[in-house]
Amino acid sequence: MAVMPTLGSESRKKKPNLSALAREFCLQYDRLKARSASVQSKQSRLGANQRFNASQEQLQSTMQYIFDLVHPSGTAPPIGKGLVTRWLVWT
Repeated sequence: MAVMPTLGSESRKKKPNLSALAREFCLQYDRLKARSASVQSKQSRLGANQRFNASQEQLQSTMQYIFDLVHPSGTAPPIGKGLVTRWLVWT
């Protein structure tokens, strides 16, 4: 069961009664409290050592491919923190 729809009109109040909502919808109080504080569930957030999600990884590899195509040597430096600075110096 999705937790956020449970909050519905209660979340618009200044301070919803989370205990009553948890009992009414058979949810854990701690989970409801975390969601009301905008904490993401473990399933929806990135892993501990991941910088990018799947679509961002795809974008990064596509950008690297394009940079490799236009770089004089055929292999551009890897995309990183200094990407914009290196690109401006090179062009």
